[in-house]
Amino acid sequence: MVTHFYRDFSTNFVTECQKFERLYKNNWIGEWKDPALPFLWKAAGDELIYCVHLTDHRFSVLFVSAWVEAIKAVRPILQTYSLKLNLKASAWLAGFPINNTEVILGLGDSNGISLAGSHNTASDQNMLKLHKHYSEKPAALSVGEAVDFIGPSLDIGFRLGSIATTRRMICSIELAWQICKALEDKNVRSVRDLAENCKDNASVFHISERQILKGVLDGIPYPIIWIDIGEHKKFNSVEDKIFANAPHPTENTAKYCQAFVESCNMGYLSLPFIVNDQHSEPRDSYIQKYKKLLSKWEKVLKDHEDATPKESQETTMTLTARDHAMIKILRKRLEEKITKQSKQ
Repeated sequence: MVTHFYRDFSTNFVTECQKFERLYKNNWIGEWKDPALPFLWKAAGDELIYCVHLTDHRFSVLFVSAWVEAIKAVRPILQTYSLKLNLKASAWLAGFPINNTEVILGLGDSNGISLAGSHNTASDQNMLKLHKHYSEKPAALSVGEAVDFIGPSLDIGFRLGSIATTRRMICSIELAWQICKALEDKNVRSVRDLAENCKDNASVFHISERQILKGVLDGIPYPIIWIDIGEHKKFNSVEDKIFANAPHPTENTAKYCQAFVESCNMGYLSLPFIVNDQHSEPRDSYIQKYKKLLSKWEKVLKDHEDATPKESQETTMTLTARDHAMIKILRKRLEEKITKQSKQ
């Protein structure tokens, strides 16, 4: 049964992503950027965790919509095995390379990186592996290696997943804010109603009492924001009226999310932004952290290049010249902002 679940959900999720991509493309205003497809990051028993790289904040609605539709499609299939079987869901955002980190795990030798850079720290080694991984087209890993993600955003995501229910699809505060911003776009709002229990996209998210999540925000209770994916709409509506828990207008939800982030004053909790997407800008503290990290990366790459044997120097130079596209774009954008700020 578990193997059927793996197959059925993955197939339905990809199918729904492609369906919503076509809908968005047909209704899109302005330049269209093909979204990446989600990929399976982890599987733990009957739990599947997918990951997707967002290149436009409006795509958050696309993928969450596809996620919800896949759940609806797979639920009846599961219940042919047992009426007790059901699905829970959650979704969250994680930004890189500040606050959260990609790591390459495994025993692969990375084609000599470990030997050539043996004087480097484990962090330096990881950076060199990531650089090589993203410089290659297509990206490739050594045998026995895999890309993983670590950081506070991932910790928060796993904690939120543990409190999801068959009705409540829990969303991180960053994702909820980004979806609210995306729904301000009339083009996005015309595609479909995102939530199960609301008339239109003007009211999508429910907000329940905040909870303390173990190891999150130094004990500050975290907002529990959720999308209704329940199957008994009429009962849910009656229950929401009894407990005064109707979905909130997206404008109010966005203000709530922003106010909470600003009140926390946590370095790793901030409103999300996407490179080359103008809906949000990085904070000044992020810019400074990024400049410092980029300087370190450039030094590590140069040190590695100098330590590489001469017979392979030409190959190494070619690889380092093809800088990671994300780094190039973000660096240019952040430098432009710094220049603009210095002139004010």
